[in-house]
Amino acid sequence: MRNLVLREPEVDVPDDVTSSLSYAWQRIRVPVIVPLLYVALYICVAMSIMLFVERVYMTLVIIYVKVMGKKRYTKYKLEAIKEDLEHNRSYPMVLIQIPMYNEREVYKLSIGAVCGLTWPSDRLIVQVLDDSTNEVLRALVELECRKWTEQGVNVQYETRNNRNGYKAGALREGLEKQYVKDCEFVVIFDADFQPEEDFLWRTIPFLLGNPELGLVQARWKFGTAGVWRIQAINDAGGWKDRTTVEDMDLAVRASLKGWKFLFVGDLGDSCLGADNGNVYAALCYLQHALWGKSLVHISTAASGGFLHYRIRVGARSKCCVCLGVFVLKSEVQGTMQSPIEDFDVIPQSAGFHK
Repeated sequence: MRNLVLREPEVDVPDDVTSSLSYAWQRIRVPVIVPLLYVALYICVAMSIMLFVERVYMTLVIIYVKVMGKKRYTKYKLEAIKEDLEHNRSYPMVLIQIPMYNEREVYKLSIGAVCGLTWPSDRLIVQVLDDSTNEVLRALVELECRKWTEQGVNVQYETRNNRNGYKAGALREGLEKQYVKDCEFVVIFDADFQPEEDFLWRTIPFLLGNPELGLVQARWKFGTAGVWRIQAINDAGGWKDRTTVEDMDLAVRASLKGWKFLFVGDLGDSCLGADNGNVYAALCYLQHALWGKSLVHISTAASGGFLHYRIRVGARSKCCVCLGVFVLKSEVQGTMQSPIEDFDVIPQSAGFHK
């Protein structure tokens, strides 16, 4: 009787394959699958809490700014910097890049808007990076550049025999030109953009008085409208074509190097397709879809950067938080989420801009 009680129960192991698989599933379901499900549940709960806390925090910040009547950009002393520029005539050399590809409908408007910016003509270079495959269109764009050159604007028309790297490749090769060596800042406008005339006056002074700033980002509806410190671009390794959102990728790498970014909420740029509601909606949907897909790729690539870049703990922590939050947003809220437009100044350490 004693041997009977202590004896382990015998388990019949089936002989056929189907029964064997069923038996194996029954054996691992509780000890293996259930713990994994619990881990996934805890991760989802943590994600939800992160999104909730972020929303509450940003709401409180916005309420504080509105109630307290906090002035914008007071710590940057812009007026003093502008007065010094005008008095000493110490204008920095600025490069403006306009990458374009078969932009038949907008090339005249975009080039004209950039050439009309208020800045000393001898301290400004407009670089049109034309990757168009239509030879007739290339000739038209070059003719437009010559027209503005005859009016005293330093316009450099650049083409390539290939499209290596696409937009990122064109921007990278544009910065390698000999005449760019004296430029301290570079402004990038997509071909569908029309900046305001005083765009440079409202962005460059931020960079002059704050050497830790690597990028000043304007509010926009669709595309790129940022002023980069060229030193920050070089420090981050330059433009790379490993993703479809090359500007975001560069910003993440610059953040890992410790550069800070500034978002100027009261300075905007109009998109030439924004007047057409259907076209604008389609463009926004496409752009947000690209952001959502590329964020995961960038976060994966940037994770390896922590092993190579010498960065401060604070910068690393903030970058991780921004990456995590924005990846979660793209997954949870979908690609049709509208860009954020309520912030006045956001020192985005991870470089995510809208």
